Amino acid sequence: MASEHEFCRLLLKQVMKEVKKAVPDAQERKKAWAYNYKNGQVEFHFGEFYWNGRGCCTWEAKAKGWEAYLGSIKQER
Repeated sequence: MASEHEFCRLLLKQVMKEVKKAVPDAQERKKAWAYNYKNGQVEFHFGEFYWNGRGCCTWEAKAKGWEAYLGSIKQER
């Protein structure tokens, strides 16, 4: 039986392909962290970057957070 978070994990895996291009240092990427408030709210942190919103788990928080981070660095360029 598939985990209820299988989609979230696959989403994060897809997002990480682009993240690895933008943040090539694996040790730097490992500094990112996420938190699940268990009420549908999640947050993502990477250095000074912060994102929060709706999500079901930390995998989804990381996927959405990394997507937001990638969007923010594209705007800076």
